[in-house]
Amino acid sequence: MNLLCIHFKVSKERVITSSPYKGYAVYLARKHTPLSNAEIGSYFGKITYSAATKIGTRLKERIRENERVRGEMRELEGRRV
Repeated sequence: MNLLCIHFKVSKERVITSSPYKGYAVYLARKHTPLSNAEIGSYFGKITYSAATKIGTRLKERIRENERVRGEMRELEGRRV
């Protein structure tokens, strides 16, 4: 979470509630934590586990299709705070 706040210069509240930040956060949480989709969904505004899955899957597709998003993700994953 802090990584996204620092990288995008936004508040924690904005990461939790706003696109595209929430998408990045859900994707990273799914990829780099042992949390279940239900736990991730609960943290991010009480979204369902299926919504957490869809958000992560959509961002994964955007990473594959969009060089800018792919670069953002590479930078985020390289910065680990």
